[in-house]
Amino acid sequence: TGKFVSADSVPDGRARSRHFSSTRSMARHGEPGCEEETFAAVAAVKQIAGALGVSMAELSLAWALKQPSVASLIVGARNIKQLEENARCLNTEVDDETDRKLKAATEQVKQYLGTNPDLWSDPSRYR
Repeated sequence: TGKFVSADSVPDGRARSRHFSSTRSMARHGEPGCEEETFAAVAAVKQIAGALGVSMAELSLAWALKQPSVASLIVGARNIKQLEENARCLNTEVDDETDRKLKAATEQVKQYLGTNPDLWSDPSRYR
């Protein structure tokens, strides 16, 4: 959602995934992380969303729904405002140009994380 703008702004308890360095106190993986790539992607998504006049959450959810392999979303909300913002994704169109920009913005993170679906452990706990 853009709440954090750099790896240093993320509390250790929220920086446990493979996006972050294994030197973070609560990390359970042994990877160097991809903090620079992650926050470059966050900044790019924020810029794309701003140009479209939508929130990052709205755009991200709409983009996820556009993916052929995604049939539904499970989203959380802490209040009615967040719920309404998330629900707006259902009326947000992601055209091919925006899809291309979002894919380009997130490509380095996807390349780093690879096909391991486990964001907290390497090697994956999944078979």
